[in-house]
Amino acid sequence: MSVPADETVGDLPVRDVGLTLVGIGGLHESTTQNVKARQAISRISRQELEDKFFRLRDENILLKQHANKQEEKIKRLWTSNLEASASSLFIYLFLSKVA
Repeated sequence: MSVPADETVGDLPVRDVGLTLVGIGGLHESTTQNVKARQAISRISRQELEDKFFRLRDENILLKQHANKQEEKIKRLWTSNLEASASSLFIYLFLSKVA
């Protein structure tokens, strides 16, 4: 009798660590990728790199601010929902004692 496999196995994230060739001097595919990335970056001017960096930094700051606003909104909604639930329970208990 076979044991059924977990249906969530396909949903698990897997980290790609790259190809490791230990038998050939420990050469890593990720090292080759780093070299190619550095060569590509060296072709871009310093001004353009700085512009991209500051643009990404500003975008990151805006996204963090937006995420903080969303979290605050969630907290407010949760609090108002909790208060509404508590007041509904209070009214229900009060009416059940009166009746």
